[in-house]
Amino acid sequence: MHLLQPTGSNRASSFTLHGHVWQQAPYVCPGSAKDGLTGKCKATGFFPTLAGEVGSRAIGTSPLGGYTGAQDLIQPGSHFTLFLPSAGGGNGVRGDYLLMDRAGFGATNGLWSLLRVQ
Repeated sequence: MHLLQPTGSNRASSFTLHGHVWQQAPYVCPGSAKDGLTGKCKATGFFPTLAGEVGSRAIGTSPLGGYTGAQDLIQPGSHFTLFLPSAGGGNGVRGDYLLMDRAGFGATNGLWSLLRVQ
């Protein structure tokens, strides 16, 4: 899921998707393993002898990523990549899930929606 705000006011929003968590940096290097971690990219450097891999070639479950249930600082020009391991949370539960801005005035101004998992 790609989350962006191309234009808007100076007030930043916070995004939540109830019942779900995602990694903050879901980028992996398929086929690589560094330090015993599958998907971890080989180091890059400024010198030719330190040439490695670009760390954003693919989206997946990163062996280094931390998990969160909200994304803050969504403002004009910002964009975020959310990789949900499964729709319906960790157990794949069917139903309706609320997407919303956590500020009360955001919800009353239409910054909410539903994600339906079938």
